[in-house]
Amino acid sequence: YVNEAYGNYSSEFSASLTIHNTELDDTGYYTCTVSTIHHTSQASFEVHVYACPSKPLLSKVTELKQLELVCQSEGFPPPTTTWRRSTELLEDDGTRLSITYAIEDGTAVTSRLVLTDLTP
Repeated sequence: YVNEAYGNYSSEFSASLTIHNTELDDTGYYTCTVSTIHHTSQASFEVHVYACPSKPLLSKVTELKQLELVCQSEGFPPPTTTWRRSTELLEDDGTRLSITYAIEDGTAVTSRLVLTDLTP
């Protein structure tokens, strides 16, 4: 039996399921059931679909004595964001430099780096 819409193929020896153009919603448990007039058996497995992080989008807002950099990306699981100046890892110091993160819809990440008390 062949069902081209879902990529199913079965014969007396094997069966397979192929999902083309997978999406995050395809994550879940899948079960294969085989039956004869005498016996039924099943095997189940869990499928996880992941998405690579998108290329970060950067934007800059400069105000008097303040610089704000915003980095946005998407992926699943949500990507982590780090900030660097040259090779130095930047961390929130609670005074001049603050870094915040927000996750939306379980996949979109926005990170903001704000540097205050800038001197000309």
